[in-house]
Amino acid sequence: MLALALAAAAAGCAEKPTQLVVVVSTDMTAPDELDQVRVRTFAGSDATPIDDQTLPVPAGGGPSAVAFRSVHAFDFDPPGGQASRPVRVAVDAMNAGRTLFTTEVRTGFASGKRLRLDVYVVRRCLAQAATCLPDETCGVPGCVAPDVSVNALPEQGNDTPPTGIDPRGRTLNDAGR
Repeated sequence: MLALALAAAAAGCAEKPTQLVVVVSTDMTAPDELDQVRVRTFAGSDATPIDDQTLPVPAGGGPSAVAFRSVHAFDFDPPGGQASRPVRVAVDAMNAGRTLFTTEVRTGFASGKRLRLDVYVVRRCLAQAATCLPDETCGVPGCVAPDVSVNALPEQGNDTPPTGIDPRGRTLNDAGR
């Protein structure tokens, strides 16, 4: 009888998912400045993406927009189910079928946690991305290293709006906007 009770209790306790929720946000005007984003996810330094999606950006935003707005969110599991494997997320800002710039984040997973990874497609990168060094990417603060510690990622809440805090660097206000 005790064994049945323990088995029933164990069945009711689902294991927490190990996932990243990638939230792509922008301060750019759609469709004038930005009409699509191409999001690619890679296992570590692999050259072939695990996933590759080109997504339309909903109309909105504008040069006077102070806040970022989310344009897409999706979650994914660790490559091969291995939480210890690093991942790389590359987001291409696109307009009229042309890639304007790419921003990239390298991070990982925390076993049993659903973490939020904010990736910002920022207007300033239209000009600044070309000036970044080979080991840098363009984000809210400008050219930054793409690496983000898993410990710096917040747990995903319900419908949390973009904060303007780039996990790769400073906040929107620190970036001189």
